[in-house]
Amino acid sequence: FEKCSFIPLETSKDCLFGRVAYAEKYGDTFFLTNIRDGLLMSFDIEGKFIANYIRIGKGPGELVDPISYMIDFENDDVVVCSWDKKSNLHYAINGTFKKEVPCRIHNEGMVRLDEETVVYYSGNLHNVFDGVVDYSYLIYANDNSEITYKGIVNQTVKSSRYVMYQCFPRYKNKIYFKHPYPDTIYLIDKSGAQPKYIMDFGKDQIDWSKIDVELSARMNLQIRGQNRATVGQKFFEFENWIFFDFNLGSDWYYALYNKSSRKVELFEPKSMINSKAGTFGKVVGATEKGLICLLEPLDLLYPDSPTSMPSDLKSNKELESIVSNLKETDNPVIMICEFK
Repeated sequence: FEKCSFIPLETSKDCLFGRVAYAEKYGDTFFLTNIRDGLLMSFDIEGKFIANYIRIGKGPGELVDPISYMIDFENDDVVVCSWDKKSNLHYAINGTFKKEVPCRIHNEGMVRLDEETVVYYSGNLHNVFDGVVDYSYLIYANDNSEITYKGIVNQTVKSSRYVMYQCFPRYKNKIYFKHPYPDTIYLIDKSGAQPKYIMDFGKDQIDWSKIDVELSARMNLQIRGQNRATVGQKFFEFENWIFFDFNLGSDWYYALYNKSSRKVELFEPKSMINSKAGTFGKVVGATEKGLICLLEPLDLLYPDSPTSMPSDLKSNKELESIVSNLKETDNPVIMICEFK
């Protein structure tokens, strides 16, 4: 990495949270979410709490069953899809409730494609539209939830059976669709989804002459000769790198793919360390230049504990200053790692 910077998150009764599944940066605002546990909070560039957009209740701007969210880049809105209200709830970045728009599309992810179109992902095999069974996975609709396109991404796509926290990663002005089972990253546009990257773990017989993709990460030789691996939930692209996680049986790994050398370097999340002794922390998101990671207070306060991460960051003066004011019960510290 070129550099690492640190942002201690404010801790108060209004912004206490547990497990974070995904983080997103929009302008100078960080959004942390674990949507199914009722967490969607924002913090500014200094770590000050801005708003919590999940408000339990049945009044205006309140909901009981959040199922997905998106940052609406066209309108500077935070949009939460509520299944109990069959609506999309719109909030300003500062948390002010703006409006409620009907939405009957049960989904596990949503993203604005352009000013006219929102794309939804349904991971349920039996997605119901007004009582009719439908087997679509990508659903395109306008702001009134009127469906303009429904399509299966690939015949090999299976039901995810769990929440896809980050199924629409962005890279510059491109929007991808990420689903773990086909080990494929799709580029989406108004016509649907096309394969962009295929992660080849050696378990599929792929005829590359029939597939127009920019790269394949052939990883079967790097992971102990096994072929049971599959891409996990996170995929981030950068100018020279691709980051993704994958699982091999019960073990999880982080992978960095170098676009120039076409080589993969593996990291074990249990220790977050590789042969070059570089610590990631828990990777939860990305900026345009690097990874967004979370450092837990207990790991920072007790770096030599057997359950803590390796302590190669403790010599960082900026982080040492933050740790000196940290309590065990504080919220995590954001670490931004920018690639060279």
